[in-house]
Amino acid sequence: MRLLDRYLIRELMMPLGVCLGGFFIFWVGFDLLGRLSEFRSLHLKAGDLAELYWQQTPDLLITVLPVALLLGLLYALTTLARHQEITAMRSAGISLVRICLPYITVGIFASVFLLALNEVWFPDALDRVDRIKQRYSTNQEKRAWRERLIFQNRSAGRNWHLGAFNLNSGEMRSPSFREWLPSAAHRSVTAAVARFTDGSWRGEQVQESVFRDEEDSNPGTRDTGVLRLTEFTVSPAEVLSARAESTLELTNGLLRINLIGGSSGAVGSWQAVSFSSASNELRELTFLLPATNRLERYVQADTASWTQGGWEFRGVREYLYRFTGDDNPVARTLPTAVFPGLDESPDLIRSEIKISARNTLKVMRKPRLSVREVINYLRLHPDLPASELSYIETQFHARLAAPWTCLVVVLIAIPFGVPVGRRNVFYGVAGSIGIAFAYFVLQRLGYALGQSGTVPGWVGAWLPNAAFALLGLFLGLRAR
Repeated sequence: MRLLDRYLIRELMMPLGVCLGGFFIFWVGFDLLGRLSEFRSLHLKAGDLAELYWQQTPDLLITVLPVALLLGLLYALTTLARHQEITAMRSAGISLVRICLPYITVGIFASVFLLALNEVWFPDALDRVDRIKQRYSTNQEKRAWRERLIFQNRSAGRNWHLGAFNLNSGEMRSPSFREWLPSAAHRSVTAAVARFTDGSWRGEQVQESVFRDEEDSNPGTRDTGVLRLTEFTVSPAEVLSARAESTLELTNGLLRINLIGGSSGAVGSWQAVSFSSASNELRELTFLLPATNRLERYVQADTASWTQGGWEFRGVREYLYRFTGDDNPVARTLPTAVFPGLDESPDLIRSEIKISARNTLKVMRKPRLSVREVINYLRLHPDLPASELSYIETQFHARLAAPWTCLVVVLIAIPFGVPVGRRNVFYGVAGSIGIAFAYFVLQRLGYALGQSGTVPGWVGAWLPNAAFALLGLFLGLRAR
């Protein structure tokens, strides 16, 4: 059986290689003739052109490998059928499934190869082509920079503004980000008097201190005459049950001295000098709270570089806003700083730039984004609007579905090539043209329906594969 497998695959490899070579020569020749003046203006040499077309080869293979496999397989099967070799193998007791197994294996291998090519080589191939084209340009370094970028990391609650970003080195210029502080930040509120009225506490002579973290020695502070302490949710009944140094029973109620309370709901530890049950009045109240979204940090820097898995900022200015509309934020200046928790890696930023640019230019008419780029983009934008989400999801599933076209064309080619009888060799070639045309029409239709949101993205992307795979299986069963 191994000899049979080798023979069948060898019969396929020759027409497959001829088809791929013909497509490549045809494509390079016509592209070179059409762009020769452009290449001359860029001062590209023969070696540069060879490297340029080598980098563009993955883009060509994604399109032509399934077509070449279809042509080669139909040619090989038609030739075998014309010389009665399939009839002889079946007469020897070899089933049709066993005869076709080597071709199915080739289809799976080609699909996996294209999938790896899509993710490993192709995502950066277009950028490498641009760098080759600008190799002798005087402003080559300038072209690597993208200026005045704005993007959001919605999942982390950060808004970024970049003066410039280098696509090659991942360096930032004039970066800044604004975010809500994490839970390590907290607020401390002190009031001379607090009264429970209308279901909440009302403090007088209030001082609020905001800490960036547990070790912040320079908190921001503000003084307020009267403030309704809606975040202090401890009820008078809970105050009465809190631990106190002493309790005095007066004619009009209880007076508790030096109270200390534990956590209650969102409120951390608290303490007060006294509480009167008659007036529901706390004196010298102090309590701690985790920072809410009113606490905001704004960081500016001259430059930033990605080192050891984190951003290192230089020439840093940090501002801490204690509440909305704070016109006197706490500020500090640092020569260098590393802020933990910033997970916007250069790859995430490149994905944002690439997808945003293509959304703006509306050039994503076929799968151009790698799975990694789509995942990175969705990490930054977990709550995309429905129209954009359908666009991105279709890109994602189309990227996964496209390589499996190789397996689909094998399933389609088998029933066209295995029927026995003497026939002209061009029967398979003519059949392949009709099959390829119908497949690519359905592929474009499904892609357009998915991007527009008419059908779910996965339906539009996998529709042609599913339809033609089922058709191939149906025809294959009939051919038996």
